[in-house]
Parts: sequence; C-alpha cells; structure tokens
Amino acid sequence: MHSRFPSLLRIAGLLCAALGGLVLAGPPLGVLDPCGNDVRATFPSPDRQYRAVVFRRSCGATTSFTTHVAVLPKDVELWTEPALFRPTSPGNALVLDQDVEVGAEWVGTRGLRLMVPPGNALPAATTVGAISVEYVRVVHTKKEQAPH
Repeated sequence: MHSRFPSLLRIAGLLCAALGGLVLAGPPLGVLDPCGNDVRATFPSPDRQYRAVVFRRSCGATTSFTTHVAVLPKDVELWTEPALFRPTSPGNALVLDQDVEVGAEWVGTRGLRLMVPPGNALPAATTVGAISVEYVRVVHTKKEQAPH
C-alpha cells in the first residue's frame, strides 16, 4: 500500500504556486491598480463608430494628476475604477504629465485633431487603430462637449 502523502504534497504545491502567481502578477489584477480615471469630455466621431475620451488620471497620493485621451470603438468601455482582473487603462492617443484642458475635434470619420495648451511636449502624428491623430498647440481649447 502506498501513501497518499506525496499526492497531497503535490496538490498543496500546485495550489501555492497558483496563488503565488496571482500575487506576483500585480497590475493585471485590478484590485492592485491604484489608478482611477475621471472622464472630462467625450467626443463621438461623426459616424458614431468611435469616440475620443478626455480624462484626468490619478494613481495615488504620491503622484500628480495627468491628462489622457483614449480613442475607443463605440462598444469599448473606458474603466474609471479598477476591479478584480480589470485594471484601469491610460490613454492611447495622448498622455500629458499635468492636469490641463485638452480639446478634440473629428476631421472626417477617421481623423482626430487634439488641441493641447502650450508648454506640453507633443508626440508626432500617430494612429490609434484605424484613427489618425494629429496634435495642435492652442491657447484656448475647444469645449464642444458631448454628453458622456
């Protein structure tokens, strides 16, 4: 007769490894994500298939607020609070190291112009999925805000 002890040890070892992997996974687990997103404005594309979301992001007391813009398909949600296995996301079109007002306007159905105040480093024109994004420095940003 052979002992069940080695089998129990293997099972216990596998459970410990699985739990350890979850703890070490860190940020992919939404519960460990310290960041929150506060939506400031939403700009739907003319055909309503995409939207540009301007939001302020905060990642805890030791960091300052930052301004982000995400370009999202109409059916993709911008998570504002983390949850288990679902962290919040930073912007995919623009990330600024300060809390500033950013304007947006669509140029056709697949072009987006982001208006950024002076004093911010601007990336070169880029694309986010099917959307071409251009950046323009302006003194006053456009505040045509659609309900979000």
